[in-house]
Amino acid sequence: MKIDSATTIGGVPLIKVRDLLRYMGAGTMGGERTLTREGIARRVGRHIADELVGEGLLQVCRKDRDGGPWYEITDAAPRLANVKMLKRINRSKADL
Repeated sequence: MKIDSATTIGGVPLIKVRDLLRYMGAGTMGGERTLTREGIARRVGRHIADELVGEGLLQVCRKDRDGGPWYEITDAAPRLANVKMLKRINRSKADL
């Protein structure tokens, strides 16, 4: 997957979004976490849950007693969570 490191979602760098998805368990087997808006904001520094839902990386899974939504990862999230975000090298360096 080719990702531009300058890309942002909701004003948040893609590397922070990737780290959030990794924290939630995207790309791993086993227990996936669900987070509230506050939990997402604590991890990435802003309320960007709606933007992540719009990008197809998160989905609303349920509402809590106070009516606030909880979010879980979608099938598209592991692709971003597994990206290494290393600078690409050219063919001559690769051959060397």
